[in-house]
Amino acid sequence: MNTSRPIAILAGLLALAVSACAPAVPDLNAPIGDSAASAAGTPTSTTVAAANPTTTTTPPTTTSSTSSPPPTSTTTTTTSVVPVGPVEQTVGAWSLAPEVRDESGTQFDATVTAPSLDGDVDAALQARVDSLVDGHIESQIGATLALWRSIEGQGDRDLTGSTLTLEYEVAGFVESLISFRFFSDEQVAGSGGAKRQAMTLMIDLVDGVAVGLDDVVLGGEGRAQMLPLVQGGLLAGYFGGDEDAFSLWAGNLTAADIDDAALSDQGIEIWFDELEVGPPDIGTPVVLLAFEALEGIIDPAGPAAAFLAG
Repeated sequence: MNTSRPIAILAGLLALAVSACAPAVPDLNAPIGDSAASAAGTPTSTTVAAANPTTTTTPPTTTSSTSSPPPTSTTTTTTSVVPVGPVEQTVGAWSLAPEVRDESGTQFDATVTAPSLDGDVDAALQARVDSLVDGHIESQIGATLALWRSIEGQGDRDLTGSTLTLEYEVAGFVESLISFRFFSDEQVAGSGGAKRQAMTLMIDLVDGVAVGLDDVVLGGEGRAQMLPLVQGGLLAGYFGGDEDAFSLWAGNLTAADIDDAALSDQGIEIWFDELEVGPPDIGTPVVLLAFEALEGIIDPAGPAAAFLAG
């Protein structure tokens, strides 16, 4: 839940209100992962390519980045990011199934579609994986409720009628690692502060530990080297090359803001919340950086190795 760019977001909202070019409140009925970008290129096959036939989600898409890449990288290629909803899947020793939970409180309703991972593995490893999934979900719910109660400085405000839904998708699933996307839709009763958020979680299924972007890239400069690629993807895919609009909304984007990342066999997905780097009509933006564009940036012996081998 990234809040590192309040100035850019407030400036963008002010401009949005003046221009009336997009609704003041995000469309909470839009499909999970919906975006305004158009696809370019053809997605490659993945071990989790079968979409849930009952889901209503619409695949978000990315476009090419034309920004100047770091000296060691290649030109960014383009592809679609295909959401894989809560479906039963099996890879190696692990099986994955959706689990619906009611996390409602006395004043709010919360429904969670959580991933349930089971495996023919050591009991301690299973427990660590379960703890990572549960802890991630609970921390996101807790942070959301804390934000709701802080709206307009009302402290422990009455949240009666507020709703929260949280649902996962699988970005990548190989025997040694799984990548999740989580999308939350929020409706705060009596407030215009509702929005959709995108979060990611990557788990090493061999050691039972969470994996972050800094574990995937080489050295401490990996994020900085990725930044121009992410900026270029946002500029081309969500702003149509309009540098003034991009600067208004995402001009303060830094390497530290690239924190919701998910590995797939197509590359690294970088996700942002609604209103984080653009107006509400673009939904939850995602930039997919293909592995070939990350030569010299990504660690070929790190967590991405299993996907690079495929």
